[in-house]
Amino acid sequence: MPGARVHRLYEDAAERILEQDPSADLAMVGFPTSWREAELQVCVGPVCDCDRLRLVKDHSGIWVCIVQTSSIPALLAARLRTSNLAREGLRVVLATRKDSVHEVPKALSQHQFQAEERGALHGLRSQTELNGSPCSIVRYDQESRRWLVRLDIESEDNEILVSAANLLPLWLPEQAESLAEDKAESMPRGAESDGADAKSTAAEDKTKRSAEGPGQRKAQEADGDAEMEATPSAPASKAKAGKGTVKMSHALVVTGFPLWDLQQITQYFARFGELRTILGANKNKGGKRKLLVAYCRKVNAKKSQQHVHGAEIDGNKLSAVFADDSSFARQQEAKAAARPKNNS
Repeated sequence: MPGARVHRLYEDAAERILEQDPSADLAMVGFPTSWREAELQVCVGPVCDCDRLRLVKDHSGIWVCIVQTSSIPALLAARLRTSNLAREGLRVVLATRKDSVHEVPKALSQHQFQAEERGALHGLRSQTELNGSPCSIVRYDQESRRWLVRLDIESEDNEILVSAANLLPLWLPEQAESLAEDKAESMPRGAESDGADAKSTAAEDKTKRSAEGPGQRKAQEADGDAEMEATPSAPASKAKAGKGTVKMSHALVVTGFPLWDLQQITQYFARFGELRTILGANKNKGGKRKLLVAYCRKVNAKKSQQHVHGAEIDGNKLSAVFADDSSFARQQEAKAAARPKNNS
């Protein structure tokens, strides 16, 4: 793990790059040298809405990733600073300008804290260097009407009082559901209600109710993988995009994917183009996901394959191959042939 001197060099490089790009909200540095934008998107995807991500090389030779987000930059910084990557040397530097321009979602601002819950500091004016700091809630101080929090630093003076306006929950108990409305502006439309695709809608209802047994899903039969559980089709800009069966030439078999939820998976793959459906998002195979990711256009599937195949996540490399270029299609044809005919 890099020492204090290397960390300072990293942070200096990040600060210089941030000065050159006033639109950036924060910068990351100290990530694996082999990483490029695709790998960094995978890193940032689960913790925030990323509007723009770009790699820039500082004059010192250090690669810096600058991020522009519609989320609260200080909250994103705090989440990244508590990640496994931070323990491996990742450094996160916030832009010097105030992050108060980012509206705090109601689900975050009205959160009721409890002792030992995790939080993040933001919007501080007198101690701006603490913005983006993760902390633990100690108690509410009635006399000062502030929260006493313990910072994640090794120091005897690591407890401070902060106003409720400067404290956010690091994670909500049910993050996906609580933030669904707040993310609506930045999320692709239609993931939860694609009326044009009745098959995907039915599959989504089943997924939301609970994890149900395999088989007997029409979308699953049409797409031909009896071992994968159907999930909602991704957003489509046109109603007709959800109709019809999946073309194997437009679909990728992705293995080694992390155990993200459907919303995170959809956001990641939708970056490359309009999706038709994603299968397998509820299957855990040895701590990883095996996905069938189908696009409406072959050119988007090709773009996705080029970025995803070989990308590294948590030390594991992803594999992304076209469904019709592997044994996958032949396996599904054999399964379909062996399946009893249903005349209904």
